[in-house]
Amino acid sequence: MGLATRRICAAVIALVPTAAAAASVEVPGEVIGLAVTTTAAQPDRPTLGGEAVLKANLDTLQTSLQLGVQAGTNVTEERALWSSWTPGARTGWWNSGRAGIGVTWAPLTNAKLDLQASNQLRRELALGDPIWTGSTDRRVQTHHGEARITASITPVAPLSLEFGGEASEHTLKTTTETYAGVGSWDVLETQSQKVFTTLRWRPIPKISLEGEGRAESMDVRWAGIGGMDETYAFFRPRLAGTVTPWKGTSLRLGVERAVSPLNSDQFVRFAQAADDTSGLVFAPDQEWRYQATLQQRIAGDIDLSATLTLARLQSVTDLGPVGATQAPMDIGGGERRQLEASLAAPVQLFGLPSVNLKARTAWRDSEVADPFTQASRSISGEARYDAELVVSRAAPGASMDWGLTARATGPTAFYQMSQVTTRSATAGLGGYVAYSPGDLSIRLQLDNVVGGVRTDRDIFFTGSRDVADPDRIEERRSSDRAVRLVLSRPL
Repeated sequence: MGLATRRICAAVIALVPTAAAAASVEVPGEVIGLAVTTTAAQPDRPTLGGEAVLKANLDTLQTSLQLGVQAGTNVTEERALWSSWTPGARTGWWNSGRAGIGVTWAPLTNAKLDLQASNQLRRELALGDPIWTGSTDRRVQTHHGEARITASITPVAPLSLEFGGEASEHTLKTTTETYAGVGSWDVLETQSQKVFTTLRWRPIPKISLEGEGRAESMDVRWAGIGGMDETYAFFRPRLAGTVTPWKGTSLRLGVERAVSPLNSDQFVRFAQAADDTSGLVFAPDQEWRYQATLQQRIAGDIDLSATLTLARLQSVTDLGPVGATQAPMDIGGGERRQLEASLAAPVQLFGLPSVNLKARTAWRDSEVADPFTQASRSISGEARYDAELVVSRAAPGASMDWGLTARATGPTAFYQMSQVTTRSATAGLGGYVAYSPGDLSIRLQLDNVVGGVRTDRDIFFTGSRDVADPDRIEERRSSDRAVRLVLSRPL
């Protein structure tokens, strides 16, 4: 949470000529709109920025241009669950800029071509603690560019085809310098290419089928004190079918091979230990995922949903032994299970005005082999459950509405070679009030006004957990409270 920035104040201004939709002006064959957004964040980590979006629709051609800038400061401790504790704190600044363009061309009613491209640059400067001489100044520059093209066609009514490709490039350059003048640098470059084809078919109104094939390749290069080059290639098939036996009920079954995005920080840590990684492997997380989803609507306004996921893990990334230390690596396979459920319904009790109720919950269970002790345990960082309950009220024709939000998160554990961190379950209550006098809209949101406190418990061992005994235990408490104010008005 030290690196997280909670937005507590935002002003949203839609800067377009007023029309019936209050968001655009319509001219024969042409629609042009400009939206400008400004944001500001909590006082202890100030953030200020904005984004402008220009859109134009010209008959069969739709275009958009996005430009954004943002800057801020942060204060973080030099401590992470992936590494051992290091004293000192960092005060720093960062800024980022983003540009994107989108073009959609629909020459026929059953054919469409879509092109999206974006480029983003972020710079960070983190100053070390001047009191602790071992601290360092850290500069990070991140550049990301990507382009995607998608074509879709519906040759006949029950059959549709979509195909396309995507290319991206990501560069992360880090420079550090100590107060003694000793410096270091490293560069991580990632290039990836993807092609895909999706076929959807509805043989009869109550049944729809979907199949997809996606081929991906990725080249990763790290250079610093040493170097490493890796190439990954995956084929990701996906099959799904949906049955609607009667009105308001649907059952969806699916199977797919899922591959998680490459974690850059974990790859660098693995590469830095390359001299000791004989026979060790690093790869993106992979799994075969089997899923069933049931959706049911009752009495026209009550929505129920439940999803069961069973996954056979082929590759799991976690900290494992590298010589006399540790590094992220592939620790092997395992199993993962998850059950999600949601409910949305209007509720009226004791003759009071009706309110809208939304509930969501998820239960998780997993099993992998600990790379240090070989004992069976859950995936590091996995919360056993989380839940959310929202009760809101919006009176017809009224200019004010309100809502209450309760959230809960289950216990979590993080595993290292000589340390285990357990995070307690937490629950909190918040809410919001929104007032809309005319075109102006004001929304005040409070998160975890009651509760939201959690306890982190660190158990340190005298050596590797497979052979050493616990040495000491440390505890700390923290909370996740925030206040957000949102102002918006169409012009």
